[in-house]
Amino acid sequence: MIHSPTSITLEAPSISMQASSVTTTTGSYAVNALQTAQFTGGGGISADGDIKAGSVSLQDHTHKGVTTGNGNTGKPNS
Repeated sequence: MIHSPTSITLEAPSISMQASSVTTTTGSYAVNALQTAQFTGGGGISADGDIKAGSVSLQDHTHKGVTTGNGNTGKPNS
């Protein structure tokens, strides 16, 4: 167990965690990746709030070229 009354900073060119399970309980969790952040998992990824890719909201985006029937729509509007 690691415990600190203030904060803990890990700094290295590369940090690797290997575990069968990782659980965090936090009021806020931020990932600031300069290049790529990739999240994968067999159970999927879920969020209590909206998810955005650029300016496109997953909850509130609209589509171009919407028609009724079995057709597909265009890409989401940004």
